[in-house]
Amino acid sequence: MEAAEEVELAKTAIVQDPGSPASTNVSRDPRPPTGASDASGVQPTESSRLSNTKLFVLGTGQVFLWGLTSASILETAFALPVIADDFGISPGQVQWVAASMMLTWGCFQLIAGRLCDIFGRRRGYLLGCLGLMLTNIVSTFMPNLASLNVFRALAGISSAIVLPASAGIIGSLYPSGRLRTLAFAAITCGGAAGAAGGELIAGIMIEWTKWTWRPCFFLIGILALMPLVIGYLIIPLDPPLGSANSQAVDWLGAFAIGSALFLLLLTFTLSETEEKKWKTPYLPALLVVSVVLFSAFVWRQRQLSRAARQPNNRKPPPLIPLSLLSAKNRNLLVIYIASASTWAMTDSFFVFASYLYFDVMGLTPFQAGLRLSVTFFSGTFAALVVALTISHVSPRMLMTVGCLISVASPVIFAVRDLNWSYWKGDLWALLVIAYGTDATIAAGSTIISQTASPEDQSVASALFQTSCRLGFALGLAIATLIQVSVENSHLASTQNPSPQAILDAKVEGLRAAQWCNAGYIALAAVLVGVGMKGWQRLDHRPAHSGDENDK
Repeated sequence: MEAAEEVELAKTAIVQDPGSPASTNVSRDPRPPTGASDASGVQPTESSRLSNTKLFVLGTGQVFLWGLTSASILETAFALPVIADDFGISPGQVQWVAASMMLTWGCFQLIAGRLCDIFGRRRGYLLGCLGLMLTNIVSTFMPNLASLNVFRALAGISSAIVLPASAGIIGSLYPSGRLRTLAFAAITCGGAAGAAGGELIAGIMIEWTKWTWRPCFFLIGILALMPLVIGYLIIPLDPPLGSANSQAVDWLGAFAIGSALFLLLLTFTLSETEEKKWKTPYLPALLVVSVVLFSAFVWRQRQLSRAARQPNNRKPPPLIPLSLLSAKNRNLLVIYIASASTWAMTDSFFVFASYLYFDVMGLTPFQAGLRLSVTFFSGTFAALVVALTISHVSPRMLMTVGCLISVASPVIFAVRDLNWSYWKGDLWALLVIAYGTDATIAAGSTIISQTASPEDQSVASALFQTSCRLGFALGLAIATLIQVSVENSHLASTQNPSPQAILDAKVEGLRAAQWCNAGYIALAAVLVGVGMKGWQRLDHRPAHSGDENDK
């Protein structure tokens, strides 16, 4: 009976906090009363809280939005070979279609999160949704690589704006406790479903339509209209913009961290697309400049934090509150690092699985998409399991067990024989791949929302998402280095390798890369299991209170 009630709660995506008085419908005036706005730093009062129906519809829109952004990433990666054939370009050149989006997404996300906290999350959400819709639709009609790269970069900026705003809206409009926890679990489910669904839809579009890759972007753009309309109608208005708002942004820090992240991600991207890989002469220089800018950003944030304690301070607040990275909030530090390690495995796993299916096994896009489509059901099921258990077990336990379960996925692909049937190996790997990421996102997002102050909800979420993006970039770069090194070592002893020898070397390289992925997710399990403190449940006590129960 209790399980049935939990399923109903998950479906309705947060309506009212158990044990609290029934929430009432808000006034028809969409402007929140004084002291009750999501960007003002004050939690909504009972009288200003959205009705149950509006919370359900809003939650549905957020689930759909997170699914679309995940689908956009996977569809783009899946369509790269076809785009290369359509434009007549090399595999290295076509990588920029995906890289341009990931570059802008990664370097603008942290800045966008702070701007949403300052200028209003509703404004950021609507701007991001509108940008996501327009850039994907326009991408459909681009005639060459350069123009397509420009609009994929703009799509990355739109995603960087809308996701922190969405997470901040959930953290500020939904009541704390089990229902907010279920809301974050629900968007995790949407992301998992969108990732798997994007691969299958891309395979169908590419295989069975004469426009091949172009409908993939068009469909994302049209579907983005749904969360845009829902947000416009339901999210309360932000407070009016004041003249002091423009002075509340640390623009110098924003430039430093944005440039540092851009150069770091650009370095990792060029290490994949350039012919000489890491032997390209200017890559170390880019990496050094990135480190210098990052160091300058850290120094700037410390200076602003000290200045904030002065009575007559006129400097802007730090872009990232140091409380989010302090030793007192050790759990947050562990979650940021573990999430990076988790996503290093997950995204890299699918990259190397695609190489296996396309380059080694010679599958068509539809055949590969059909094999991977099982993650739509397994990811949704994993997210549902997380949603049903997250209020009953410790998040530390949930994330540790989830990561340990997902270790099996890269291990199976590392040991699989080419003669294995899909049912013997691949299916089981894809059935358990999502538990680590779903548990980390759902529990991590909830802990971050509970720990961060109301006015820092979006930037805290942006920091979490940025760590995931950096984890993927760094994880893929390291795994690719291992893959190439193993391939070259297998071919070093042969002057004129046969096609079979080249294929065998590629298989060994892909296996080594999957062993590296297994190490990433195992590291995440160790970090969470050993590094976090407390075994209490999320609805038992806020994550930042006290230091007892450390063992």
